[in-house]
Amino acid sequence: MRIRIKHIVIISSIVLASLTKVYSQNSTEYIPTTKMSPNDSIMYSLLKESIYIKIKDSLSLHFFPLYKTVEEDSSISINTIVYTKHNKNSIYPISYPNKDGVKSFTLLFKKRKKKSIVSKNFEDNSNILTVTDEKEIEKPIKNVISVYETDAKAITGKGLKPALLFRTQKKPLFENQLYDSKIIFKYEKPNIIVDTSLYKGLKYDFIKYIDKDYVVLKHNNKFGIITSKNDTLVPFEFKNIDHYRYGFLLNKKSHHYSLISSDAKIRSKSYETIRFNDSKNKFFIAKRSGVFTFLDINSFKEVLPREYRSLEKIYRDFIITTKKSGYYIIKINEWNETRYDSLHISDKQDFGSGKELLIQVKRDNYWGLISLYNEKHQILDFKYKSIKQYKINSFNNNIQKLHTQQLTYIVEKNDKYALFNSENNGNWLTSFEYDELFPLNNKFVGRKNKDYYLLKLNGMIVSDKYDKILLDIVDNKLEYIGIKNNTRKIINID
Repeated sequence: MRIRIKHIVIISSIVLASLTKVYSQNSTEYIPTTKMSPNDSIMYSLLKESIYIKIKDSLSLHFFPLYKTVEEDSSISINTIVYTKHNKNSIYPISYPNKDGVKSFTLLFKKRKKKSIVSKNFEDNSNILTVTDEKEIEKPIKNVISVYETDAKAITGKGLKPALLFRTQKKPLFENQLYDSKIIFKYEKPNIIVDTSLYKGLKYDFIKYIDKDYVVLKHNNKFGIITSKNDTLVPFEFKNIDHYRYGFLLNKKSHHYSLISSDAKIRSKSYETIRFNDSKNKFFIAKRSGVFTFLDINSFKEVLPREYRSLEKIYRDFIITTKKSGYYIIKINEWNETRYDSLHISDKQDFGSGKELLIQVKRDNYWGLISLYNEKHQILDFKYKSIKQYKINSFNNNIQKLHTQQLTYIVEKNDKYALFNSENNGNWLTSFEYDELFPLNNKFVGRKNKDYYLLKLNGMIVSDKYDKILLDIVDNKLEYIGIKNNTRKIINID
């Protein structure tokens, strides 16, 4: 079973002694979360979100990867089992039993009732109004999610039950709109659970992770894994074991990690470190003897030779890394690489997931410009002495609010400079006519021979020529100042 667990919970042997059972083996009542239908998945996600909001005072939560649904004429409910470890010093009010242990939570979804209004047409016949047409029109349901509590302590003085969770969204919660927006959150005492004798009857130090097919245990200060069939899957000889949806990460000693599949049939080599990249493209990053490689998510095999010295950045479908021979950009899943002598990623960029990543790259002593998104795209060829990126902020002068941001490049070729904008596959804002170019506030200053000009963001010259151009405060306002023959003049851009 492949389950991603974000919260690790330690259950002491004392707790296990007080609970004869902690998990149900009765699959007819509870079923694994991996077998959810689309509607079950929606309800389960909302149930987990409600539990996170309500159980604020817990040090940790462990969701058992089981659920059950109960359908009745007027409603359908979804239930799951959670182990909570509480923080005794919590500043939040405790609404549910504050003892460490297993708890059961339910969301009850009321089935949609037909909501309609009656449209009537009347006819005046000899001063008597008669109905000539009557039609029921279904009333649309608003896309509102409201989860209400049943806990008595949450009831206000007016007897109302405040919403635990409330929000609106563009689309209905369920595509077929089976249910209306009335959802009720309930705490119940769990009535199911696992016979601990399934795990050889040993009094383990604690259970770190429990699933329907196996359990990660600590015994005699070492971790191991035992299956629900009472077989030892992984011997008790590890310093630590972490669970991933793709298997287990085994830590035998310091700087000694390996991966093993959930059925223990596939095992990786040993590495100093292994970390999981849980982004759009999933893989493992492994390091040994100071160099990196990348492991396939299923086979745990190295997809590229172990020779990468650093990881500069992982962005969407690409890895930016270095070898002894230079910088490399790797296309994930295809696992092909492109070499560069050098590269530069400006920290001025907005690295949002919807934005392309622009990189200045160098090869054979010349610079070019590329973009990374779903594919790698060459914007400027390798024929420039230097390329420098600037993020220029444009303000609305009327309200003094940030209006736009754009990336502009000062490009050098044959000791001359030009402005380049990378948007829409790139366009030149000026020709290579300047002996010097530099940014000044949200404009640029260009020098031709000894004469300086002020340029707008689009490369247009907006001033006369001056011996010098600078910024200064005039009458409490920041102004561009042009100096000519030692005479200062405010440059009127408008």
